[in-house]
Amino acid sequence: MQWRRRDLRKDLELTARQMEVLELLARGHTNPQIAAALGITLDGAKWHVREIIGKLGASSREEAAALWRADQRPGVRLGRTIRGLATGTSLKWLAGAAGVAVIGAGVVAVVVAVQGGRSGPAPVSPASTAGPTTPPTPGTLVPAIPPASATIVASPVDGMFEAPRALPVASRELVPPGREFPPALPPPTFAWDGSSTMVYDRETGMLFDLGPGEPGVFSPSGEWMAWVSEDRFTGTLHALNLRTGERKDLGAGGYVSMFIDDERFLVDSPDATGVLVNARTGEREPVTDRAQLFAAIDEPPFTLETEGFGPDGPTVRVHDATGHLTLEFSALTARFSTVAELVVATVPQAGLTNIFTIDLHTGRASYVATTPVSARGFTLAGNGTHIAWSPDVCVDPGETWVFERATGQFTRAPKALLISQAPDGWLASGFTGLERLIDPDTMQYAFISPAGWPSWSRDYRYVSVGWVGGHGSLCI
Repeated sequence: MQWRRRDLRKDLELTARQMEVLELLARGHTNPQIAAALGITLDGAKWHVREIIGKLGASSREEAAALWRADQRPGVRLGRTIRGLATGTSLKWLAGAAGVAVIGAGVVAVVVAVQGGRSGPAPVSPASTAGPTTPPTPGTLVPAIPPASATIVASPVDGMFEAPRALPVASRELVPPGREFPPALPPPTFAWDGSSTMVYDRETGMLFDLGPGEPGVFSPSGEWMAWVSEDRFTGTLHALNLRTGERKDLGAGGYVSMFIDDERFLVDSPDATGVLVNARTGEREPVTDRAQLFAAIDEPPFTLETEGFGPDGPTVRVHDATGHLTLEFSALTARFSTVAELVVATVPQAGLTNIFTIDLHTGRASYVATTPVSARGFTLAGNGTHIAWSPDVCVDPGETWVFERATGQFTRAPKALLISQAPDGWLASGFTGLERLIDPDTMQYAFISPAGWPSWSRDYRYVSVGWVGGHGSLCI
């Protein structure tokens, strides 16, 4: 594996305009503000933001902004590690699937894998965070760019409060096998040679070894998987029908960005023009208007944006599908637990934060628990059945708490887990994507990926691994 210093514009094929958009995005600008600042249309701004998110391998605009700020910060070990990522493959950045808020003087914002267009857990969006104005802790990240606007007075959320309550009492304690920091885990579910594209069927246990290549991308229905072999621009595009086992070799490669529908997927080329490839027929259709293409994709009912840094935390804004601002408040971190619900940690007081869920249809918050917050790595995620968090993923052994929503009971695991988004009925952890599935009733691992940045089908039946670039370490 070759390692070298990374140049965002050169290595990620970002255009000059996209670098301008990325800088404004990192300053907290919304799409309308970006359009106005650059003199482009709103659809054009949306398209550039989507392009940037895809090329960074991020799951949201907030993660893209946080990673750009991290990359721009001089003299920080983690920033140097990010800029030294390997090239020639789909770039997946730091801690993408875990809801991590590193607080104190520095910031790391992290998100989970996007599983848009399905019922169940929605894409998780990170919120950048900041703590007291003290000198930076070694290894933390400090925002390199000031907020775009002056201090914002956040609107209160009905039922949400910051004053800490008593810590929860666990009804049971379950010990996961092994530990995640430093890693000492059970063997992975299947073996991987370090370079091949592989896809595993969790329902049948069938494993496909497809030769050297990047992780596959799945169609919405899970019928097809597309990937590029070896090098993304000189290799070959392929598609595999997961129902029949039929393999299609589709000609010269490119970065497989996403499926537009159940058969066609978008391929990014070195000149960034793009082409739609039909997995079934191999037919290619040049993309002439990427903004219009993305505009046709169904949008989620709510979107999440964050802006600003300071001792009061960032401002969190929620917009509905029409673009109307429905909620605005300050929080340590906020992310989607379902398509119409957030799980939120409030601005810390005396080293404690309160966890709430917020129903986005009603704007009403429901209290979950109070928990300590570390200055290194607080992780939080939720779905329709469970909410889980770890006060500090970097300590050994640490602890993880799980709240079962149906019963209101708490489970304590005396080991830190880097919690990430999971399908209903499961917990998940992983530094680089959803790497491990955990049974919340036993805290035993039900699946362990042999590689970072696994790609999942929307129903979580199939998972693909392949060669991706290196990444830094959160706990430094």
